[in-house]
Amino acid sequence: MKDSIQVELDEPIMYSAKDGEVEGSFVTLKPPTGKQSHICCELEALIQSSITQSAANLPKELIEQAKDSKQDDDEKIDGPTMMTIINGGGADMKKFTLLFIDLFKQVGEIGGEKTLTAPIIERLDHRDLRKMMGEYAVNFVYL
Repeated sequence: MKDSIQVELDEPIMYSAKDGEVEGSFVTLKPPTGKQSHICCELEALIQSSITQSAANLPKELIEQAKDSKQDDDEKIDGPTMMTIINGGGADMKKFTLLFIDLFKQVGEIGGEKTLTAPIIERLDHRDLRKMMGEYAVNFVYL
């Protein structure tokens, strides 16, 4: 398992740091620990359910790639594809997003230096938050 991942923000945000207001252009996300296991288990259940449901709606190759990504690191699915599958499977995206926000407050840092707080997360662009969710899911949740 990776030590952490870094997600570049398409829309950087300003945040308070030691030197005043600075621009955050990336988020560092650490792997989950036992403290976050309950969140990860719930996310994995949503993902697995979505993959099953999307089997009827998405191309078979995409579904097989998602299933195979659990076994083969070389063929690992990417974050955007994972999010497409989750959406295609009719997942409760509100619940999915709220779970990830709770998780990111515990494992994330803006600019590699400041813990992600609710006010910082609320300023993130929706597409950047979605990118973070997909990348985290494929790297640390859907193993």
